[in-house]
Amino acid sequence: MLLECTNTKPAATDKELPGKWSIRDFDGQMVVWDGFYTGPVVLSDAEIDKCESLLLADAHECQLRPYVGSPGLSIILHSATQTTKGFEGDLFEVRSGRHAHDVATYLEARAVSLAQPGDLTVGRTKPWREATNMFDVESVDVGGLEYYYLTHALLVEATRYSTIRSPALTKLIDRVRSNPDCLIRLYALDRETRIFLQWIAWQAGVKHLNVEANGATIADRWNLKEPLHPTVTSVECITSVVNMDPWEILRIEREYSRMKAELGVTIPVLPGYTLQRVNRNERDFTDQLMLAASLLRTRYGCDRVCLKPSNAGDGARIVPGIPVSDDKRLQLLAQQAFLQGDDYLLEANLRYLSFRIGGEDHILAPSAHIRYGDVAKGVTLQLLNRTSWTGNIYVDELACQDFGLTRGQYRIIISSMTNLLEGFQGQRPGTVNAQNLGLVIGGVDFAVGQIGGRFGDEVVLAIQDLNLSSHGAEYLRSFVDRSQRQAAATVYAATKVIRPSTAAVLPVLTKVTDELSTDSTKFTTVASVPDRWGMIAAASDSASSAANSVFELERHLIHQELAH
Repeated sequence: MLLECTNTKPAATDKELPGKWSIRDFDGQMVVWDGFYTGPVVLSDAEIDKCESLLLADAHECQLRPYVGSPGLSIILHSATQTTKGFEGDLFEVRSGRHAHDVATYLEARAVSLAQPGDLTVGRTKPWREATNMFDVESVDVGGLEYYYLTHALLVEATRYSTIRSPALTKLIDRVRSNPDCLIRLYALDRETRIFLQWIAWQAGVKHLNVEANGATIADRWNLKEPLHPTVTSVECITSVVNMDPWEILRIEREYSRMKAELGVTIPVLPGYTLQRVNRNERDFTDQLMLAASLLRTRYGCDRVCLKPSNAGDGARIVPGIPVSDDKRLQLLAQQAFLQGDDYLLEANLRYLSFRIGGEDHILAPSAHIRYGDVAKGVTLQLLNRTSWTGNIYVDELACQDFGLTRGQYRIIISSMTNLLEGFQGQRPGTVNAQNLGLVIGGVDFAVGQIGGRFGDEVVLAIQDLNLSSHGAEYLRSFVDRSQRQAAATVYAATKVIRPSTAAVLPVLTKVTDELSTDSTKFTTVASVPDRWGMIAAASDSASSAANSVFELERHLIHQELAH
């Protein structure tokens, strides 16, 4: 929560940048917010409550139905979400003196590339507008650049609608009224989005909306890392595991996880524990972290651990490689994590296996996906810069071996995804109060490597994160789909996140990628937020060729001073 937020240098026009802001952060530190395409204003819970009261006091209840099937006529409304603390992640980077991605802007801008003819896209930032022009997509510009989250801008504008008829909201309402069965494509169905969609449906006079998003329970309770691990206090008293085989200890502890208890799902995970923050004081939170470190050391022989926030995206706030015996550092990290306000996890630190592509070494971190309500074909290999995601390579069971992922590991990943989907659909045997929670889209991040300690040199494959919402790999998969429709043979592809230069607006990058495309290798630019975030892609007849090509393209852009 920000204690003070002041616009010290407003932008020249509302259509450019939101200006320069001075922020007093939660610990009293003054932070300058500058160079972002949105402002840092975030609605408080009380303000969201007020919006809900004003907007839905007289509204009928609208059913938001998770949609299964390929998308038809759509409204694309991708907003960053408080669920994954996009603002806190950007602010954390600013405070740390590092480059921030401007998550709110890039989520809006890249979503335009998902549009098909006849679709309508909602946004307000300059890179988003450039994308709508470049891809020739019909758009609704809602303004409100001072708000970090698009949904917050929409809620505020909606509360004024009874007195000031916003043309943008009128157009959106008319589109829903004339196409009541259209699909609303979302990044996440969080509380703010639900309020806004309920209001839109009421204004349009429709009783239900189809949404490309998971059920509300998944957004609220499952799009987190916390369900993977038991709370440290729940397993502290298990004394029977002393001197037991570490795999058996892991099996026993896994039974205490929320994933197993509520969904009946058994999936491969690393040793780790959830640290509860809600309604806990700093001392209690620190004690939990120290206890978790002790259990990882004594039960599994871990010498290093990794601290992760439960509900943050894109690798934000993860601290890997912490010596488990460094009590002072662990206590300091506990104090810093406590200030963030959410649950954390302490996991065994994994020494990832790696593969080499594009002249660089990359850790072996596959992702698999739920798409259109089913397990998607193939998996993607994540490209990572430290803990931050920077792209994907699409592979199938044959191509995975070129990157060090065995066919056996590939099959375990696919079977784990099937088990997860069945759990969320209420199909796992022996589950109490089983119900279909409406899982239709999402990604699951795996990791392959060695824990060491009592596991020795054994290679472990484990799930490390649940991203049960729209995700970055969807842009790779959409590119594969488009490329496959234009080719007779199997197509592989890779995407790469880049940092475009100030001059690298979307039309400039698109011109370069179009000119470099050949019959054997197709390039494209997915999105560009100058000086913040961009994505390029390459498609070819082999996964390694596509991956090498996308790195070559990035080097070309750097040489042309179009990327950092």
